[in-house]
Amino acid sequence: IRPETLDQQDFVTAKEGFAITRSLENILERNNITPKSVMHMMSIDAAYIMSVEGDKISYVYDICKFQGGYLNTPVFCVLAGDEETCTFQTAVRSDEEISFILKEFIRITKDAVRQVKKTNEI
Repeated sequence: IRPETLDQQDFVTAKEGFAITRSLENILERNNITPKSVMHMMSIDAAYIMSVEGDKISYVYDICKFQGGYLNTPVFCVLAGDEETCTFQTAVRSDEEISFILKEFIRITKDAVRQVKKTNEI
């Protein structure tokens, strides 16, 4: 969506100082978006529920896309020109052998990330 569509909208987020709240503040500032109001909840989960069930906008982690059980279906958007990326890294000591379970976790995670990139779901 275009950043200007979010100008003067009501937002809901976690408490001030939380990392996700700081991320939202950075996005708003970077895109010259001035919220009409910002409601702070005790947790990002509470903010997510408020945004899904109410008429407010929230910035949430991608994993929220997979949550369910709400009365209304959330709409997920990405700001045009402001897509964020993250890097996954795994580190082990050179003298340690990686367990089978850890190898499987790494393989499953890699497959999941590749699938998301391929389908552009998140």
